Amino acid sequence: MTAENPKKDEGFVLVTVAVLLVALIGFVALAVDVGVLYGARTSVQVVADAAALAGAFTFINNPTASQPATASSHALEVALNNSILGQPVTAGDVTVNVDVTNRMVTVNVTSNQNTYFGGVLGVTTANIATEGIAEAAEYSTGATCVKPWFIPNTVF
Repeated sequence: MTAENPKKDEGFVLVTVAVLLVALIGFVALAVDVGVLYGARTSVQVVADAAALAGAFTFINNPTASQPATASSHALEVALNNSILGQPVTAGDVTVNVDVTNRMVTVNVTSNQNTYFGGVLGVTTANIATEGIAEAAEYSTGATCVKPWFIPNTVF
């Protein structure tokens, strides 16, 4: 029988921990980037929805306005007054389409977001695009000072 050589197994744990640590850091980096990009997508969707609603509201608020110019300008103005993760929205990021016949406004917003850890894998930016659609009903009316009703729920 031969005695095992203890020198042969030295460093095995160190190599295993180093490999697993790299994999763990990779997963953390992926989670951070995906989380930030999902947050950016939510922000882009909010901008698109708000702009579409502002454009569609012009059909109700000012029915004699020249369309589609009024709806398009209001939608673009609302989009440009917002930001996505601290970056202002530019006119090149927004596309507004107005369907006057159906009183519908469609707003497409794109945003190019940087990744934090994706550069290690060669992905330094991600393009995010969303679409917001709003329609004004033909017989809807606008009001300037509507008070919401609230009935408190006292049942626990």
